[in-house]
Amino acid sequence: MRKDQHVRSEESKRRPEKKPEDRRRELEELRNRMEQIQIGAKQLQAAVDALLTAVTLEFGRKCKDGGKRLELPGFSVAELNEAYELRAGRGAGGKSYVLTALPRKAGAEGDGTGGEKDRKAE
Repeated sequence: MRKDQHVRSEESKRRPEKKPEDRRRELEELRNRMEQIQIGAKQLQAAVDALLTAVTLEFGRKCKDGGKRLELPGFSVAELNEAYELRAGRGAGGKSYVLTALPRKAGAEGDGTGGEKDRKAE
């Protein structure tokens, strides 16, 4: 038996075994958390789809089939998030959205997501 195997088996002996009811409770909590994450992911996808639809309807060209088409140049999500901070708000009267892409300051610390870390870095 290798030394690391011996250490692992000793650690597992010291750890108390979880009771089946504790395991069931923990699994149920994890399932609930996963369901909430899935709901959030679906809501986020719906918001992104709505935003892209609104942009396409506003700036796209009419298609033969009656829809609108907007072609954008390819981009890297990581590069854009690193180079720019997106700010969003409501326009005057609250009937429109105002989006502003600001260049990030060189050397500013942040995680590139536009979150709290990035706002503190500026």
